[in-house]
Amino acid sequence: QIGRRVCEFGIALGMRALVADPIAQIADPALEAVPLDELLARADHVVCLAPALPSTENLMDRKRFAQMKRGAVFVMCSTVDPAWSIALEGRLEAMGLLYLDAPISGGVTTKSLPSPGP
Repeated sequence: QIGRRVCEFGIALGMRALVADPIAQIADPALEAVPLDELLARADHVVCLAPALPSTENLMDRKRFAQMKRGAVFVMCSTVDPAWSIALEGRLEAMGLLYLDAPISGGVTTKSLPSPGP
């Protein structure tokens, strides 16, 4: 349901909504279902809503990011370790991509946060 709402907001802002989801049934004519590689090549903004699971861990790799347009924005909505997110931002910046860390969960667990110090 979250992906559908993100698409609705994008469409309301005048965007075309491309969807790459191996599970969802796309019946809305305002949405265009495409393979992930095609979506990456065509999109100006990519919103990743894949759950952070072992099966999706390498869904977005260097090869896939290289398919994105220079200047495109990658929005990561999965909850990931902050150090991983910071490192990804640097790698994407070097590739000419913009990165936005926007976890739907609202953030990371305290296990992932650095110690506040003395």
